[in-house]
Amino acid sequence: SSDVCSSDLPEHPAHKLLDKISKLASADHTLNRSLQKKVAAIVERVAEGYSDDSAVFSDAQGELDALLSQQNRSLDRNIERVISGLQGQERLNQAQRSVEQLLERNLDREHAPRALVDLLDGGWRSALVQIALRDGEESIAWQEEEALLRTLVDDFRKSSEGGVPEPEVREVQRRLEALNRRLNSSNPGSVAHENALRQINAVVTGKAAVDTTNYLPQTAVQSAPDSQRVEQLPRLRRWLQRVEALEPGAKLRYRGKDGRQRKMRLVWVSEDRDQFAFVNERGQKNCRDECHSTGATTQSRGADAHPGRRNVSP
Repeated sequence: SSDVCSSDLPEHPAHKLLDKISKLASADHTLNRSLQKKVAAIVERVAEGYSDDSAVFSDAQGELDALLSQQNRSLDRNIERVISGLQGQERLNQAQRSVEQLLERNLDREHAPRALVDLLDGGWRSALVQIALRDGEESIAWQEEEALLRTLVDDFRKSSEGGVPEPEVREVQRRLEALNRRLNSSNPGSVAHENALRQINAVVTGKAAVDTTNYLPQTAVQSAPDSQRVEQLPRLRRWLQRVEALEPGAKLRYRGKDGRQRKMRLVWVSEDRDQFAFVNERGQKNCRDECHSTGATTQSRGADAHPGRRNVSP
């Protein structure tokens, strides 16, 4: 009929319906089983209900629009969760690095006061991380903790050289009591720090000798990129150069382990631009590219993705 022939025109309801279905089933909107069933039911109703009335296509378009909106909202929520999780992890990593840098500035790795190391392991390090996360390194709370650390290191030195003056002893005891209250508050029920505090008090008051130990940072110091390794792997170098030039929202095409071509989207880049997070068509974390330590290490974060494979293209 003329109506059937006119369905080839872009403005025809049947043509628009097919456009909607193609959007739902495009590479950017992989249909899950539930959605497949819903789309199949709509198509079946159109096939059964169509005669010469094109209104059935318009009704189906409305249903498909609702499904497309639902899928887009789900995609956005998934991406938001991925970004939120990575941002939170980045803030935690930065806070941990800040604490380790603080300790590096004040502790001798080979001759650190044992009681002080025990205190850090017993909860003070965790409390410092919380302060860095919550208040930042410019805060009064952080500066007070740093000042206390320096005072304790200095008092351990004075104790080993003859003793801490009495006025300083009373002051540091007061500050240790305040620290004990803070640690009890930040980690209720834990008593791991109390023995270390008693030992510090004994050393400061001259009742115990200073005992030292090796101190090893808990967070690995980020090393410079291994440029030699990158240069030896041309495919990896090309991938890194491509990724480093991208901004969030960019889409890449790659070939999965099964040989099928897929898409992924860059949704997050760390502040130092040494980590990149990608999601698949459903907004699920696909892979994460970390360009540190080895200079460039591409880690698979999904069952079907490895961005360092061949045929990766924007």
